[in-house]
Amino acid sequence: LRPDMGGEKIQDLISHVAREEGVKPAEMFKALYILIIGRNRGPRLGPLIAGIGVNRVKSLISRKI
Repeated sequence: LRPDMGGEKIQDLISHVAREEGVKPAEMFKALYILIIGRNRGPRLGPLIAGIGVNRVKSLISRKI
């Protein structure tokens, strides 16, 4: 996950990583929504992460893990 990635690339990356790890993409998205915004669902996650800022989201996730 890099700051120069656009929302759609981030969206695709999340799905790809979930499948590689044997996790249903929907479950990965749900877990990330909970970590980032404290809700089960929200707007498209890739563009949301791009809008918030990749580095900021990485910081939020690392503090909550």
